[in-house]
Amino acid sequence: MITKLTKEQEAGIKEWQEHCLKIGRDTSPVNKEIVECSWVKFYKILGKDKPLFWYCQSPLQAQIIINIFPEIQKIFDIKKGANIRANIRDNIWDNIRDNIGANIGANIGANIWANIWDNIKKMNLKYIDTYSWCQHDINWIAFYKYFEKYGLLPYDKNFEIFDIWYDLACSCGWCYTFENMVFVCEKPSLIHLNRNGQLHKDLGMALEYSDGYGLWMLNGVRVTKELVMTPAEKLDPQLVITEKNAEVRREIIRKIGIERVVQKLGAKILDKNGDYELLNIDLGENRIRPYLKMKNPSIGVFHIEGIEPSIRTVEAALEWRNQTDEKVEIIT
Repeated sequence: MITKLTKEQEAGIKEWQEHCLKIGRDTSPVNKEIVECSWVKFYKILGKDKPLFWYCQSPLQAQIIINIFPEIQKIFDIKKGANIRANIRDNIWDNIRDNIGANIGANIGANIWANIWDNIKKMNLKYIDTYSWCQHDINWIAFYKYFEKYGLLPYDKNFEIFDIWYDLACSCGWCYTFENMVFVCEKPSLIHLNRNGQLHKDLGMALEYSDGYGLWMLNGVRVTKELVMTPAEKLDPQLVITEKNAEVRREIIRKIGIERVVQKLGAKILDKNGDYELLNIDLGENRIRPYLKMKNPSIGVFHIEGIEPSIRTVEAALEWRNQTDEKVEIIT
């Protein structure tokens, strides 16, 4: 039983993490030879004949094409190495799977999924699920492959399965697998990230496929095309009041600027203490409410949070905020 990593294995966590992040963010063309060879191996394992391949420019394009062919809408569940050894270390899980997952699985793959879901619903089409994000599966593939690559587990048939998944992650975007057909998607053609590795692009798509499908993102938050493409000076600060999603409100304020928002909303300072300000903001329809303006230390931007209406000092606002479990209206 291994109880401690060697120096090489510890260094390998960071090395492997950086390597796999590059895979998850890669924008190179599909490697058709490796893709087809990999899926033929999987189909053989499942006792299936070699499938045909249909190449698509994006996951949304694949969804539309698949919806045209109802006779192939039954997707086969290809198991992702469910029998892999269970003796895993928490620190490797935290440093590899979770770190890469936050930047690839959650930040890219899940946003693409949510965006496709929204588009398909608007088109009145059926959403077709997939078990094969390939490039964006690299977070869980990286976790298991680490043990074999750095000598923590012996190579066996389970790792042969992971080798196939790894080859797919390096070679293509999402895949939709059917009885006799695999729909293979390109990787994104453009990806824009902020300094924290989050999808971000003002005045343009943060992630774009060659067919024009993509994601409108500000600092990792999925927003509307209108918010991204409208110059900051032309955005109406009243959006802060009408927007219900707290994360989107934060990005509206970040783009417009906290001072312009506060000024436009006619905020009046009730109390001030250091970086904190207690403001009275007119929300319209005779709704005047106190909000605490403060700096978010994790991302370094100011935000405004709704406070109990009777509070009139920063000290009381902070005390109430730290003690209450009540859900409040928040502008962030």
